[in-house]
Amino acid sequence: MDNIEYPSWMEINAQNLRNNYLILNELVQNKEYKIIGVVKSNAYGHGVEAIKVLAECGLSSFAVGSVQEGVKLRKSGIKGEVIVLEGIMPEEIEALFFYELTPVVSSCEELELLRENSEKLPLGFYLFIDTGMGRMGFLPLELEAEPFKERFFGLLPQLKGIMTHFACAETDPEYTRAQLHLFIETCHKMERIYGQPLKRYCANSAAFLTLPEARLDGARIGIALFGVSPTTDYSQVEELGLKPVMNIRTRVTHLKELPPGYRISYGATFTTWRTTKVAIAHIGYYWGLPRNLSNKLEVILKGKRVPVLGTITMEQVVIDVTEVEGVQKGDVVTVMGEDGGEMVRPEELAERSATIPHEILCNFGKIECRKVI
Repeated sequence: MDNIEYPSWMEINAQNLRNNYLILNELVQNKEYKIIGVVKSNAYGHGVEAIKVLAECGLSSFAVGSVQEGVKLRKSGIKGEVIVLEGIMPEEIEALFFYELTPVVSSCEELELLRENSEKLPLGFYLFIDTGMGRMGFLPLELEAEPFKERFFGLLPQLKGIMTHFACAETDPEYTRAQLHLFIETCHKMERIYGQPLKRYCANSAAFLTLPEARLDGARIGIALFGVSPTTDYSQVEELGLKPVMNIRTRVTHLKELPPGYRISYGATFTTWRTTKVAIAHIGYYWGLPRNLSNKLEVILKGKRVPVLGTITMEQVVIDVTEVEGVQKGDVVTVMGEDGGEMVRPEELAERSATIPHEILCNFGKIECRKVI
């Protein structure tokens, strides 16, 4: 009984993932350059299966959102550096040290937590500067205040680098350059105060691809690793040869023929205008398919794009298969990915549902069954 196939599943294309990592690595052409693979939020929905592929490729530095995510990676066998991006709580400090996770420090309180515990085991850390995001990190002026200096000076030997994060690298180059200028200026000021060079990391996927001067000593690359653009315009990632890694598949579970004038699904938002052969497929918003794609979505069946009719429900969609010959119960439906020369990209789904590709990928992370192909 345990070998029953899931009605919906995710495929992780390992070859595309390896290809993406190699392309991004070649863009810097510097052996000392550090690419940090951002694998927070379950690797943007791709799961630990994708992280293991990246580790096999030689990637040795990973960034997660929380201590809990870091612990999960360690327990799954991931070695190397695991960076915790989004702060630490006092109750997490024991796990941080036990699993040798690397925190990104954003406050004097977090510095104090490290200082109090570093006598047992010195732990490397990154310092985070807020240059215009208004979220995590020290404001530049805080770095000149005595409370910071008192806590920071003793931990200086453990500092692995300084980071910041761009607010709108995808949309506003001018503001991004202003953030970059402030970051570099602040780093230079700290180097003068403490008398040693500092490693600087600020580029996310968008800045890495569009603003080469922001690459500095390393970059935190997330969505580009998975072959997807940070925006709905995927022309640049396509030109570079980056390819999407995630495919979402489901199956036809029922077939029927409806007469003209027949209303379909909740709210009766679609009415057939002809005799229409429909297939029911087992996927819906529970599995991460946005409900606001209702009457806007096309899927691929037998290598042809076909429309989804009516409201997307919790676990089912209705597909118009009138123009597709030989459809049978159990046929594979591609919701996102490639089939027979046709392709539905994450960026397309994001554009049609008025969101960003990151959200599309993360939503599909709800799918439990993943296959590395």
